[in-house]
Amino acid sequence: MVIPAGETVPKHHVPEDVVVVPIKGRVVFEDVSNGTAQTLVPGDVVKLAPNEWHALEAVTDTEVMVIKSQLAD
Repeated sequence: MVIPAGETVPKHHVPEDVVVVPIKGRVVFEDVSNGTAQTLVPGDVVKLAPNEWHALEAVTDTEVMVIKSQLAD
């Protein structure tokens, strides 16, 4: 997923497990369910359980890999 600087991905959720891996840039990842936010850069990884609400806002031109799957516990 490519997100230009200043653009957002509004809050949403998906029915699968989600792993977000930044490839380029800086993005603020908001975990709406927990009311927390963190800035992600390449080397960080975030895992969400199914149906967790989240949103993203690109600080710089950003590329993230988003993996959706039914992950085993």
